[in-house]
Amino acid sequence: LALVFAYVESIDGSILDLGRFMSQWRSAQPALHRIRSLAPELDAEEEIEGAKGTSSLPFPDADILKLEKVVLGPSSKPISAEFEPGELIALVGASGTGKSLFGQALNRLIDPVSGTIMIGRTDIKRYRLKLLRTTVTVVDRKPFFIRGSIRENLRLAAPQEADIDDQYLNEALHAAAVDFIGDLPEKLETVFGEGAYPLTTDQVARLHVARAFMRWDSRVFFFDDPTADLEPEEARIVFESIRLLTERGAIVFWVTRRLDEAAESDRVIYFQNAKDSAPRIETHDALLASDEAYRRIFGLRERLVRPGA
Repeated sequence: LALVFAYVESIDGSILDLGRFMSQWRSAQPALHRIRSLAPELDAEEEIEGAKGTSSLPFPDADILKLEKVVLGPSSKPISAEFEPGELIALVGASGTGKSLFGQALNRLIDPVSGTIMIGRTDIKRYRLKLLRTTVTVVDRKPFFIRGSIRENLRLAAPQEADIDDQYLNEALHAAAVDFIGDLPEKLETVFGEGAYPLTTDQVARLHVARAFMRWDSRVFFFDDPTADLEPEEARIVFESIRLLTERGAIVFWVTRRLDEAAESDRVIYFQNAKDSAPRIETHDALLASDEAYRRIFGLRERLVRPGA
C-alpha cells in the first residue's frame, strides 16, 4: 500500500501538467477554428494577376497614399484625396459615419463599394495581402490576442528580422502609456487570455496600441480612437508617440474626439452626419470657422479664434 501511494505521489505533477495542457488546448480551439476558417479566404485573395511579391514597395513614390472616388458603404459619398509621408490626419465624426470603415479599407479588411485606393501608382488590390498588411497597420477597436505571454504577443507584431530585446519592448509599451507591467505577477512573461491572468479591457486596449509601435516598418498607420478611455496625461503620451511615427515618414490616420488632438493634426477628415454630404478634408481651423456641427462635436458653440488670427 505504501508503494502504491508513493507511485501516485510521484506521478501527481505529471497529471497536473497534463491537465494544464488539456485546458490550454481547449481554450485555444476557438482561435484555431477562426484561423482555419480564414485561411481559404486569404489564399483566395492573396493576389490577382500581376500582384506584387517583392519585399519592398515597387515605386519611388510609393509612400503617397491616394484615394480616387472611394465609396466606403452603400449610403456613403465618394472620397478623393492624396496623403503624403509625415502627415497626421485626424478623423472626426459621429458614430456610424464611416471612420472605422475608412481604416479597414486601407489594408483590405473590407473592400470599398467602388473607387480605388492606391499606394504610389498601384491599386492596393494588386499587392499580396501579407505585404499590404505589413505596409499598412490598422489598430481597430476590437483587439485580438493569442493566449500567451505579453512578450509573445508583442513579438508577433514585430518585423521578422528585428532584434527584439527588452528595451525594444519597453519603448513600445511606454509609447502606448502602458504602465502596469511592473504590477503583473510575472511582468512580461505574464500569460493572459481565457483561463489565464485576467487583464482589464483598458489594459488589453493599451497593449493593442503598443503592438502597433512594434511595427516600425509600416508606412501607413490607422488608429481607431485609442485615447478615448485614457486620462488626459496618458492620452498626451500616446499622441506624442504618434507624432514620432510621422517624423519617421509614416502617414498616420487618427480617429479622435479630443479637441487638442484634432487641433494639432495637419488635416482633418470630417465625416458628416448628413447622408448626402461627402466627408470634408480641411484643416481643423477651417472647419471650426465654417461648420457649426463640427464645433458641436467638441462641445463648442462659438468659433474659436486663435491669438493673432
